[in-house]
Amino acid sequence: DERYDFQFEQNGVEAAAFKQDDQIQILLYQQSFVENEAGKQPVHLVLHGVGKAVERVTRQAIDDEHCNPKKNWEHMGCPSPLKLHEVEAIKAKSSMQEDTLPFERVGDTLLIQTGIGVNDIQLITIQL
Repeated sequence: DERYDFQFEQNGVEAAAFKQDDQIQILLYQQSFVENEAGKQPVHLVLHGVGKAVERVTRQAIDDEHCNPKKNWEHMGCPSPLKLHEVEAIKAKSSMQEDTLPFERVGDTLLIQTGIGVNDIQLITIQL
C-alpha cells in the first residue's frame, strides 16, 4: 500500500487515503473527547483523475448503527444473563458489514457523499 495524494479539509473530520493496485481506500474519522448531540456531519469527498475508472464504492463503518453490540443488546431488552442464541444474534448483528455507496462522476472527477458522527470511523473503498 502507498499513500494516495488526497486533499481533504472538513472541520473536525480527518482522512487518510491509500492506493493498492486497483483500489483506493479512504479512512474517515471524527475523534472528540467531548460527546455532542450534533449528529452526523455530512462529508463530501472529491477525487480528481479517477472518475472514469471507478467500478463501485463501498463503506465499512463503526458507529451507532454499525458494529455496536451494546446497542443490539439494548434493543433485545438487556437480557441478563445472555443465552447462547442471544450472544450469537448480537455477534451476527454487530459484525462488520460492507454497504454500497452511491457516487457521481463529473468528467474524470469522482464525487462521494457520506455522513460521520463524533467518534465514528469509516473505511471507503473505491474499486477501480
